[in-house]
Order: sequence, then C-alpha cells, then structure tokens
Amino acid sequence: MIIIIIIIIIIVIDCFFFMRSWGNSIGDFIANTVVAKQGFPEMAISAAYGGPLFNMLCGIGIGVTYHNIVAHPHELTVAKPSNETVNAFTWLSLSLLMSLIVIPMTGFIIRRPFAVVLIIVYVLATTFGLLAEFNIISYGLDPVNNIH
Repeated sequence: MIIIIIIIIIIVIDCFFFMRSWGNSIGDFIANTVVAKQGFPEMAISAAYGGPLFNMLCGIGIGVTYHNIVAHPHELTVAKPSNETVNAFTWLSLSLLMSLIVIPMTGFIIRRPFAVVLIIVYVLATTFGLLAEFNIISYGLDPVNNIH
C-alpha cells in the first residue's frame, strides 16, 4: 500500500511540475497503478524507471540514426550544455548511482529511509533546476542560448 502511495505521489508531483509531460505520464500513471494494485509493486516500480528510460534511449537512438543516414557525410551538430542540462545530468546521475549502490545492498527492497532520501533528492533537483532556469545560479556556462 505504501509503495502505491509513493508511486502516486511521485507521478502526481511530476505531472504538476512538468505540464508538458501529461500526455505521456497519464498513461504510465494509470498502467503502473493498475499493475501495483494487482499485486506486482516491483513491476510497477520497474516500469516507472524503465519506461521513460526506454523512450529516451529509443527516441534519441532512432532520431540520431535517421539524421546520420539522411545527412551523411555531414556531421551531427550538438548544442553545448546549458545550466539546465548540467543540473539535470548531475541530479539524475546522483540518484541513479545511489540507487545502484543502495538497492542491491538492501536485497532489492526499497526501504522507507531510502525512499525519503530519493524524494529529498527530487525536491533538491527541482529546486536547483528552477534556480538554473531563471539564471539565479550558474554552473559556469554561458547563459545565452548555445545552439549552433
């Protein structure tokens, strides 16, 4: 029951702060909630991590492959990292590294203290993301649009 509540809270917070993702998140929210209520909370948690990861990897992979085929022999131009990109990469790396270390140590059971730590990391990442977005903090990068 607690796992279902945590999943619901995380997805609702995600939908609230990132309105653009409603189209993708609502389907995942309903599917993960149904799977968790059917007695498979581990599968719902795996889907919460794996679904977006799969979408990003396939989306980027297919897009870059298509561009390389169409634009060959020209090279792919990539934007320089912005403050927001550095912030997102830093917090995502931190949370995934913590999960990679802690979850196997606890026998693949996500205990309440670690869940609280992950929620705190999420709140901090959101806070620092907003601060970087409004140029209140900077990671030493040029705040101007760096797309070439």
